[in-house]
Amino acid sequence: MNNQMIKMCQVLCIAGTCLLFYTGANAKTADKIDLCHAPPGNPLNTKHIRVGVKGRAITNHLNHGDWLVSAEVCDAIPDNDCDGVPDPVADDADCKAQLGVFASCIANTCQQLPAETPIGSITADINRGGSPSGADRGVESAAGNLVADAQLWATSSNGAEIAFMNPGGVRSDLIYLASGNEGDGVVTFGEASIFQPFGNTLKTFHMTGAQIVSALEEQCQPLGSSRPMLHLGVSEGFTYNLGNTIVAGDCTSITISNVALHGVPLIASGAYTVTINSFLSDGGDNFGTFDAVTTQKVDSGLDLEALVIYLGTFGPVEPPSTDRVNEIGSGP
Repeated sequence: MNNQMIKMCQVLCIAGTCLLFYTGANAKTADKIDLCHAPPGNPLNTKHIRVGVKGRAITNHLNHGDWLVSAEVCDAIPDNDCDGVPDPVADDADCKAQLGVFASCIANTCQQLPAETPIGSITADINRGGSPSGADRGVESAAGNLVADAQLWATSSNGAEIAFMNPGGVRSDLIYLASGNEGDGVVTFGEASIFQPFGNTLKTFHMTGAQIVSALEEQCQPLGSSRPMLHLGVSEGFTYNLGNTIVAGDCTSITISNVALHGVPLIASGAYTVTINSFLSDGGDNFGTFDAVTTQKVDSGLDLEALVIYLGTFGPVEPPSTDRVNEIGSGP
């Protein structure tokens, strides 16, 4: 395989476990190629597929957010078994070590990561907003802030300083009590996949302070929206005051003030490096400011990948604080 193919693979090895995510167009010239296919946000539904390489089949899958892993990709990885020794010729044993997590294709056989596989740990429940949990997407939540923290950490090598997370992208709570035999506080891959199920990519790019404030103001949703407020999760170190007015189920005004990064006031004309998911980057949930940003948006991995590795690296993880945003009062 050539250097182009090498650049198309992302390999991460943590505590002896290697994750491979295939992120580029397939370089094989045959009419058909065997792939492992995992749909967006649901890698447990991995299937073996055979697709043509001359049309747009592979491109369409990748644009949809699918993960595609091929046995041929193994040949492009300089260190197939993650032992630190370059090994340019892959064999089945190396491939199995390399591709054994999330989705793999060894001798045309797809393997799946069992839902009960432990991937990290927490010290207490990490919940969404409202009572019952998840009932109110208009308030700051530990769950949203956790995802923002994970995404900031995962993209720090790209210079990220701030991360935001849309509340609708968090679909469950992380519960301390065991759901099976994994033990209290243990988070399984299945739980993480349900918690953050959409399989978005992460985007890292520059924004001015004024653009960040504009995006925060868009938490106040347009009149007639199903939810008047959508409160973004924010990464540690980013703080601001928020006031809004809700009248008859509509957000009629919002005030963002005292915005700071690590205690230093944001400068309207200053440049800051921000990470969000591809849904927000495309203007999802009426956050049009993110979509309108014209600076280069760098692909920075997958959102579930960031969460899984963050929990495994820093566990047991405590519920993030919910005082990063100072709620200064709202109307009826």
